[in-house]
Amino acid sequence: MADLNALVIENDYHLNTGFLSTPFLCAVLAEGGYVETAYRLLLQDTMPGWLYAVKKGATTIWETWDGHASLNHYSYGAICGWLFSGVCGIRLNQGKITIQPTPHASLKYARASYLSPVGEIVSAWRYEGEKVVYEIEIPSNGEALVLLPDGRQEHLSAGKYCLRMCDNL
Repeated sequence: MADLNALVIENDYHLNTGFLSTPFLCAVLAEGGYVETAYRLLLQDTMPGWLYAVKKGATTIWETWDGHASLNHYSYGAICGWLFSGVCGIRLNQGKITIQPTPHASLKYARASYLSPVGEIVSAWRYEGEKVVYEIEIPSNGEALVLLPDGRQEHLSAGKYCLRMCDNL
């Protein structure tokens, strides 16, 4: 994992991966303890980087980083999976909900809503000074295991919740 982190840093936080590995890069880095690197890669706005096309006014996912081909391609847009499962931490496995967000001050806030087979799941977080505030919504008749970055675990039943923690990231 340290080698992957070093390669991303050496590449100045630009993508240099293939079609199959690009969607998993930020997730693998964050799960390996390199959250800072994952967020710098996510927020890279020069080519090749996910925000480059946004900065250039794109309204679709480009097939190439410079936009000189088809204007609708899945691989580079697959970072969206990590935005749901990593940044906001919404995970559903065999009907069981886990919320395990990965906040980072460089993004300031994030919110995701997933209309799942068990109902709508919402996970949001925002920085308020030195604290992170989490807003979580569990669908009716549901329950979730919430795993926060400070190690705290909460078992929540259906409803809306607001949790606060000190920023230790």
